[in-house]
Amino acid sequence: MKVVTWNMGYWGHAKAHDAAWHWLLDELSPDIALLQECRPPDWVSESGRRVLFDPAYPGTPTQPWGTALVTKGPATSPTRLDDAEAWLASLDHAAVAEPCHAARLRGWCVAANVTLPLGLPLLVVSIHSPAFPIAPALLRGRDLTAITLTLSQDVWLLDVVFHFLRRRLPSPLLVGGDFN
Repeated sequence: MKVVTWNMGYWGHAKAHDAAWHWLLDELSPDIALLQECRPPDWVSESGRRVLFDPAYPGTPTQPWGTALVTKGPATSPTRLDDAEAWLASLDHAAVAEPCHAARLRGWCVAANVTLPLGLPLLVVSIHSPAFPIAPALLRGRDLTAITLTLSQDVWLLDVVFHFLRRRLPSPLLVGGDFN
């Protein structure tokens, strides 16, 4: 089984993006691809592959990229990481003046249950972690001891996602992406 994870850098390489997709799918031909900063062309779905895509900034023509998961084999519709999403949604967004993209999973994380060739299920997660932590104002009054790392007081989107993914172990799990 071949697994690829790639930050395709759509924002800086949009002109070469279609060629990059051809190279990825035709030359590398992975069974599972975990992709960040990408925009799947329409022809990818038509190629018989399962494409799960979540745009980071939906409806924004200047930033049409997001995170994707592409498989050759069967995959469910996106699997919601409900516990992590609920925790992030519960943050006090009124505490910050600007929208805090790191306090939501939309566009940064795509998960699905993928069926492996022998029929075994595998939770696959493609993550693009923002290059900034969650605003401290959003986290005031919360007990973060189970989430934060010992060497940093900042809470990153990855810290939250990994905290909730730990609960799914020892179930088969594949996580990849751009962890900044």
